[in-house]
Amino acid sequence: MQRRHRRRKYLFIFVATALLGVFCGLAVFTVSASAMEESKCGGPVNTQAHLGEWRRGVRSASPYGITVAPNTVKCAHVNSLFVWDTADGVERVEVGWVDSTLGGCNSFQTKELPSGGPYFFEAFHDSDGSFYCDYNSSVLTDGDVLTARASDDNNDFIWHFYKNGNEQGREYVTDFRAGDPIAQGERHSAGDSDNARIRNLDYMDSTGWHDWDQASRFYDCDTAFGITITGTTDIKVSQKSDGTLNSPYLTCSRTLP
Repeated sequence: MQRRHRRRKYLFIFVATALLGVFCGLAVFTVSASAMEESKCGGPVNTQAHLGEWRRGVRSASPYGITVAPNTVKCAHVNSLFVWDTADGVERVEVGWVDSTLGGCNSFQTKELPSGGPYFFEAFHDSDGSFYCDYNSSVLTDGDVLTARASDDNNDFIWHFYKNGNEQGREYVTDFRAGDPIAQGERHSAGDSDNARIRNLDYMDSTGWHDWDQASRFYDCDTAFGITITGTTDIKVSQKSDGTLNSPYLTCSRTLP
């Protein structure tokens, strides 16, 4: 059964706890943590490829997809795809896997992600700053390859999420139906890996699914990991030796060595 989250645009919500994971105006996967845990982690740092075009969906398609490679995790390690509504700079949908020692998905009226994993997750970042997510309780195995997809299938502001071709249990009604497709690696501490391997990247428009064009923008706030693109559809985040940042088009408020 599909569970649909509907936004109530004019409902005033007062939240006493601070939202975690807001970074350079670009909120990404959010983890919940105690003050002590958060102090050792410090929030996400991202290495991303952006398509730089306005599209209705993103996927890492069969027969390849996103490789699960959590390595040793101190705080959190994420590989994900998302579509970012660059019109308001806040709303986005996200799908992928997360391995976390902190738990996660701390938000309003949503399921809490247990620590450990890695797990497949889906998420929606609302324009008011709130964060909703869900996850598949089956633990993924290092070396698994999963296909992931987030798309507004019917051009109706309702976003759907898929794992290995099967729609997952939640839909999100949003204020946007297209945005900038992004593929990324993310880590939350210098003790985490940021490795990512995402292949067969496609975007969706009104005519269907198409291979990514060459990604036109990069976002790199990690001096230890960098991103490379093979052809136009495969990305890899791996360790780099020169320590330089790859000319991020957004300002880095936090970097990791």
